[in-house]
This record gives sequence, C-alpha cells and structure tokens, in this order.
Amino acid sequence: MVDTLFLTTSEFGISKKNKLSSKVYFNPEGMVVSDTKLCNLSQTGEGNASFTIHSRFGAPICYCNVSLPKMLYGTSLKEVNQSDFDRCVEGIHNQFTKAGIEVDKYAIPGMKVGRIDYCKNIKVDGLALDYTELFMQGYMPGRFIPDHTPPGTALWRNRNRQFTCYDKIGEVLNDTKQRFAAGLSLDTPHTVLRCESRLLNGGAVKRTLEVRAFQDCYSMELARKHLLQDFDKLQVDSDIMNAFNNSELSYLLMHYNHDKVVRYLGKRFILAEVNGDIDRLKALLLLRYPKEPGKKNKGRQVRNQLRQYRNLASELQTPRQRDMLAEVRRKLAA
Repeated sequence: MVDTLFLTTSEFGISKKNKLSSKVYFNPEGMVVSDTKLCNLSQTGEGNASFTIHSRFGAPICYCNVSLPKMLYGTSLKEVNQSDFDRCVEGIHNQFTKAGIEVDKYAIPGMKVGRIDYCKNIKVDGLALDYTELFMQGYMPGRFIPDHTPPGTALWRNRNRQFTCYDKIGEVLNDTKQRFAAGLSLDTPHTVLRCESRLLNGGAVKRTLEVRAFQDCYSMELARKHLLQDFDKLQVDSDIMNAFNNSELSYLLMHYNHDKVVRYLGKRFILAEVNGDIDRLKALLLLRYPKEPGKKNKGRQVRNQLRQYRNLASELQTPRQRDMLAEVRRKLAA
C-alpha cells in the first residue's frame, strides 16, 4: 500500500547522544548558507530511516525518509496494510529515537507528508519482465521516460509524479538483507510485478490527495485509486509490423497534407512505418504542423491526429497483450 514516505516536522529536539553529522554549505562569497545535519541509519545497520535537518528557509526542519515495509518486515516484498498504521507510527518513533532526534510520538500521525509512494505487489501469470517489456512500449501523457531507466523497468515521470513497474523478485534478490528477510532463494520464479505511483513532493501530495497529514495519506483507498489512475493513463502501442525506413513517410508528411497522406498510405501503414512509436510519429507531425505564435489550432491538429493513432494502436494489440494489461488492472483493483 505505502512504501517510501517522507515526513517533515519543525517540532523536534536533538539529544546529546545523537548520530547526526554536519555538512556546511557556503555561497560564492564564503558565507554559510546552510548548516545541514544528516543521519542514515541503514548505513550503520541500526535502522531503515534517514534524516536531514536544515534551516535554509528559517526555522530548522527535520525530514524523515523511511520505507515502511522494510521498517516493519525487513523487505518490501511484504506490504503494509491499513491495520498496520499504529505499528508504523511506533516504528517511525523508534527510528527518530535511534537517530537521537526527539519528537512526540503522538504528533507523528499529523506530520506533513513531503513524498509518498503508493505500491502493490502483483502475482502475475507469467514472468514480470514480459509485462515490463510490454509496458515499455507505452506512452503516458504529460510524462517522459528518463534516459537512465534501470534495465527491465518501465518508468514515466515529470517534476511531480512517477509511475513505475518492475520485477520485484529480481530487486529483492539483489539485496542480501531483503532476500533473507523475504525467505527467497536464487531459483524463486520472477512472477511478482511491482507497480508504484509516486508523489514526489509536498505540493504534488497536497494537489493530488487534497491532504498532507500522514494519518490521512495512509489509506488503502487512496493507494488503489492513484495506482489505477496512473495505470489507466498508460497507452500501450504494439509492434504491428516490421519497422520500415521512415524517410519516405517523413518526406510525405513534410510536403503533403496529412489527409492526403492517409488516403495514399492508410493509417495502419503509417503506424507501421514508425513501428508503433507514437512519440516518433508526433515528432514527424510537429515538423509538418509546427507550433506558431497565435496559432493554437496547429497543436490541436496534432493532438487530434495522435489520438486517432493511439486508438488504432490499441485496437491492433494482440489478444495476449490485451489479456496482460487487463490482468494487471484487475489485480491492482483487487
């Protein structure tokens, strides 16, 4: 339900026996800009949280970064449930105490959330990598695929949000502590697909969830809702035919009206020319219909045309691809 969580508070103290180290930042004139205090309990094997305290914007603020499943179970292969909230509060308070940061345990439910990752581990019918390879063919409006996405991971992001799917068994097996905590062996089948909807900052949390307090964000209903919203935005384009050299298509789109090109080639052939790659087709259409000041209709033309191609690409998915997408959505909603 919830994995990574960032909490923020300005109501805290620091004990004499704390585990914080200082890092001072200077401006070009040599003046101190910020004296930041850091503590990462996972590096010393004493916990699962990391802490940052700085006063860059006035009064000192403490940021707590913790993975709730790892904190409770030693592995994120096991998910926290709605009934685990009190245990999470107790565990977070223990992490603060280990770091030497004094907070009121009963204030933790009301702390502001600066980031939250909603998640679900799905036992799929095939190998998780088959699903991520299918998803990586997809397009998500308003988000892009980062250049350095890990192998076997489907990920789309913008400044505020991420949606990702990956092989959870593979990730756990690469982490010795998690592997032993989860009781996995090297021959465990890779049949768990991890889906995560991540709100990356406090502004995104407030705008998207309309709440900021930990106790309000910790919700199975919200987790299911936002995982499904992100998944439903994913538009998967299948490989319809073998890719052709697109130079002829590029030339035609540059020199002839789009409707004439469609009548000449047909939409299926055009989609095949770019190997089902909607982003590539978008780039070609924008060359044909560049955005010009005061002419918003040009961008609207491209959006309307791309919508038709995405619908066609969806219709041309193989039955197996449609079944895989339907399976993941059904299990996200369960």
